[in-house]
Amino acid sequence: MRFLVLFLNDSSAIPIEQANLQGKVVVITGSSSGFGKFSAKGAAERGATVVLASRSQKNLEVAKKFILKEVPDAKVDLVHLNLADLDSVEKCAIKLLKKYGKVDVLVNNAAIFKPNSSRDPEETTDGFDTTFHVGFLGHFLLGELLKDSLKENNGRMVSVVCPMMKEAQISLTEDKTSTFKE
Repeated sequence: MRFLVLFLNDSSAIPIEQANLQGKVVVITGSSSGFGKFSAKGAAERGATVVLASRSQKNLEVAKKFILKEVPDAKVDLVHLNLADLDSVEKCAIKLLKKYGKVDVLVNNAAIFKPNSSRDPEETTDGFDTTFHVGFLGHFLLGELLKDSLKENNGRMVSVVCPMMKEAQISLTEDKTSTFKE
């Protein structure tokens, strides 16, 4: 399967290979591995200041090292972000705006599916299903906290979801859990 990735620029779209992100601040959640890490590398190749946002400092360091090996002159920063904790999301947004003064692109990429360990309990400390909290609530709050900056800079917010999310069902009962079709 082959993908064509386009960069939306005002009212037009251009192939990502032609995009110039010089001077732009690009924040990517879940950028310590997988699609997020490779998206960060692509943004760095196009001149962006790339901010890798994830909960694991160790994994962020590994991703940064990977990007700098591939793009030696890249501007790559790290910020702690635990999307399963609304306080962490708020602290992250405050740090981003304080350090950079703006965010031009926010890529909501982080996700967790069917958590089942002490690191990823089924319910967050805020009382929500972890999958729903990380994949949706955390990103929603981050976007809300950064939306003024994105608007002021004619920025973009991109949300990445996996095909399994088409199967998701949200239960609006008192227990605040989400379920998935089998």
